[in-house]
Amino acid sequence: MTQEDETAISEAEMLIECDEALDVSVASDFKALLQQAMAQGCPVVLDGSRVERIDCAALQLLSAFFIEAQESGFGVSWRNPSEVLRYAADMTGLKEILHL
Repeated sequence: MTQEDETAISEAEMLIECDEALDVSVASDFKALLQQAMAQGCPVVLDGSRVERIDCAALQLLSAFFIEAQESGFGVSWRNPSEVLRYAADMTGLKEILHL
């Protein structure tokens, strides 16, 4: 998959490395990856350090994922979220939902 490079960081966590662009062109693949991670039942760590561009489709997808994870008692956290990612979450009012 070109958008995210999925790597296990331990037996108890799954790391998903976000690519430079999180937008509508990759939303379907990104959604499938997030669903796969949740189905595996281990906590997910999202590495947002490379994100340079993010659109509303990706923010909506991430928000739904975080809400579903919280409702299911499933752990999701960030590792090194980029300033672009933080800014987008802040400007759209999703900072709290996305734990940024």
